[in-house]
Amino acid sequence: MAEMKRPPPGFAFPQGASAPGEVRPDTDSPCRLSVPAKRQRTLAAGGPAGTEIDITPPEPDPQPNLRRLASRTEIEHAIDEVLSRAHRRLVVFSSQLGAEWNRESRVDAVRRFCLDSRRNQMHIVLHDAGTAYRSCPRLLSLLRQFSHVISVQETLHHAKNVYDPFVLADDRHYLHRFHHDGAEGLLALDDPVGATVLRDRFEELWEASAPAIPATTIGL
Repeated sequence: MAEMKRPPPGFAFPQGASAPGEVRPDTDSPCRLSVPAKRQRTLAAGGPAGTEIDITPPEPDPQPNLRRLASRTEIEHAIDEVLSRAHRRLVVFSSQLGAEWNRESRVDAVRRFCLDSRRNQMHIVLHDAGTAYRSCPRLLSLLRQFSHVISVQETLHHAKNVYDPFVLADDRHYLHRFHHDGAEGLLALDDPVGATVLRDRFEELWEASAPAIPATTIGL
């Protein structure tokens, strides 16, 4: 095969012409490949020749779904909604746990969460943990069975002035009650920004509390 000769220095090819060995896209060719926008790819800058990086744009996060609540019934339904969306981490802060936490449907939701993975964690902080003994025998039974998942602590004296309970699932979904004596609150789904604020507050409450209900307590 004859060796391809290179042009002399300073020689310029006419506009639109191709240098020998150069492949140029034919913009008018009916065989031109069309790359879908969702699968665009590009050469890696500075990488090995021919290396490709997938620059497919990631799926956008769902928009936060926020709903104001104005009754205790709505509050309880919202807690159940948040519990149903928990797959990794569940935190609960409240002044106390009432009989609603002993309902069979809610206890079943907590049990499913505990069974999903041994790595799951449910942390509960209460101002008055004694109410759990009186009102939540089913939940306490779960504590004995899943002590590696569920932990309960009671706030120390200097933290008992915090008055707005909340339930937070996977640092993304939450129920925030504005005052433990009131019936107004906010249900937020797919709101990681707002959830971060509550997560940080819970960490502070956890540090300002002490273990309250040992899993080996007699009577569980």
